Amino acid sequence: MATEHWTDSDGDGLLEAPDYDGIDVDTVHAETVGTRDTKSVEGIVDDERFLRAFIEESGGSGSASEDDVSPEASVVVGHESNEIESFVEGATIGGGKENAVHDDYSVVGGGSGNVAGVADGVSDTQNHATVGGGKNNEATGHNATVAGGSGNSADLDGTVAGGSGNSAGVTGTVAGGEANTARGDSAVGGGTANTAENGGVVGGGSSNTAEKHSVVGGGKNNVADGAIATVGGGKDNDANGRRATIPGGAGNYADGDYSFAAGREAVDNGKDGTIIFGDSTWNEVTPDRPDQFVVQAGGGATLYSSSDLSTGVDLPAGGGSWSSVSARAAKTAVSPVDPQAVLSGVESLEVSTWEYDSEEDAVHMGPMAEAFHQEFGLGADRERIATVDADGVALAAVQGLAERLDEETRDLRAKNERLRERCSNLEARLDALEASASDTGE
Repeated sequence: MATEHWTDSDGDGLLEAPDYDGIDVDTVHAETVGTRDTKSVEGIVDDERFLRAFIEESGGSGSASEDDVSPEASVVVGHESNEIESFVEGATIGGGKENAVHDDYSVVGGGSGNVAGVADGVSDTQNHATVGGGKNNEATGHNATVAGGSGNSADLDGTVAGGSGNSAGVTGTVAGGEANTARGDSAVGGGTANTAENGGVVGGGSSNTAEKHSVVGGGKNNVADGAIATVGGGKDNDANGRRATIPGGAGNYADGDYSFAAGREAVDNGKDGTIIFGDSTWNEVTPDRPDQFVVQAGGGATLYSSSDLSTGVDLPAGGGSWSSVSARAAKTAVSPVDPQAVLSGVESLEVSTWEYDSEEDAVHMGPMAEAFHQEFGLGADRERIATVDADGVALAAVQGLAERLDEETRDLRAKNERLRERCSNLEARLDALEASASDTGE
C-alpha cells in the first residue's frame, strides 16, 4: 500500500497522517488499506481498539480488496470488549460492547452482552446465527435469529423479533412480548408468558398455551392442546378435543372431538360433536349425550326466519314452549275459513301413532304430512307440518264442531219443547180422566 504521506511520528508503531484528526482521504493514496497476509488489521483510537478485521488462522491467505473480499474474513467493530473467537470465519460484530460471536458466518449487529453461536470450541456447529442488537440476547442455534430486545434466546432455525425474556426453540418464532416460548414449528405473536409447541400458535394475551397445530388468539389462561383446536380468547378456556372450538368467554371446556363451547361455563364433559352456549351466570351447562345442541339463555331465546325480523319464534324467559310471531301486522292475504269444511277435513284425516326412524322408544301421534298438506294445502313443505298450521286447523275444527253442536242443540231443544208440550197435554188429559172417573164412582 502507498504510505508516503503517512509517518510514525510518535514512535508507537502505527502510521498516522500529518496533523491527524481522522483519515485524510485526499492524502491517502492506496488501493488497499489492510494487510495481505493472515495477520489482523486493527483500528485504534486513544489506545482503544474500535475495529479489528482478521482471517481465521487455518483458512489460508485471502485477498482483501473492493472487488474480492474473502468469505473467511471476520470483522469486529465497536468497543474492544466485543470478541469473535480467533478460529471463527466470516463473522461480524457491528458495534456495541461485550458482544461475542462463537460460530462461523454469525453476526451481532450491536447492543451489549449479545451472543451469536455457542462457545463449544467448534466453529461450525451452530453457524449462521444472528443477533441484531438489544441486550443480553442469544442466538445459539444454526440459522437462529434474535432481532433485538433483551434477554431473548433463539435455537435452531428459531426467531425472536424482540421483547424481553422470550425463547424461540427449534423452528419456533416469537414476535415480541415478554417471557414467551415457541418451539417446534410454533409461533407466539406477543403478550406475556405464552407457550406454543408442536405447530401451535398463540397470538397474544397472557399465560396461554397452544399445541398440536392448535391456535389461541389471546386472552388469559387459555389452552388449546387438542389436535387443530381453537380458542379465540377469553379466560380459563380449554379446547382439548380434536378440532374443538371455543370462540371466547370464560370457564368453557371443549374436550370432545369436533365440539363447540361458548359463553360462560359451557362444559361438554368430553362428549363429541356437541354445541353448547352458556349465558352470563356461573351455572354450568352440559350436554346429556354426544352431538347435542344445548343453549342456556336465562333471558329467553328468539329465532327470526326473515331478515326484517317480522317472522320467527320466541321462547320467553322461564317459558317452556315456543311462541310464533302471529301479529296481524306481520300477515298478508288474510282470508276467512269455513269451519265446517275444516272439521270435515279433520274427520277424514287419518291420525295414527308412529315412531321416527332415527328415534328409539318414543311413540308419537298425528297425521302424515303428505295427507295433511293434501287435505288442507297449508305450509311450504309437503314433508313437514308447521305447528302454526296444526294449531290453526285444530282451532277451526273446534269452531266447526261448536257450530255443529249449536245446531244440534237447537234441534234438541226444539224437540224437547215439543215433547214438553205433548207431556203437558197428556198430563192434562190424564187429570181430566181421573177427575171424570172419580165423579162417576160417586
